[in-house]
Amino acid sequence: DKIPRRSCKDEGPTPQLDASDLPEGARLIFFSQRWLTLSHPDDDKGTKRTAIVDAAEAYAKQADVELEQIYIWFDLACIEQDDLAELVRGVNSLGLYITACDAFVSIDHPEYWSRAWCLMEQEFARCAGV
Repeated sequence: DKIPRRSCKDEGPTPQLDASDLPEGARLIFFSQRWLTLSHPDDDKGTKRTAIVDAAEAYAKQADVELEQIYIWFDLACIEQDDLAELVRGVNSLGLYITACDAFVSIDHPEYWSRAWCLMEQEFARCAGV
């Protein structure tokens, strides 16, 4: 499986849902990460997807909740990628997305802490107490 990509060009159902549609007891994890290529955040081996699944499972165990109650916020899947105006609105809403989450997870990468984008997400999380 690959990390889903949010696009207005998609036809049919997509894995995204509105926050107001989350079930009672849902937990939301925000994943902060450095893209591995220019066009996609993951590599061909699915390294990042594996890290996301592992972190979600660990969080569920630590929080003593069922894995089915865990929902993931990941930029490629949650911010529109093909409509520039929507993409900008999504990026401008990052702070709100982070404050709405129950947990904030950064995926380790040698360049993570040198990226202004990643540092901004970290600061939003720190200020929000996530």
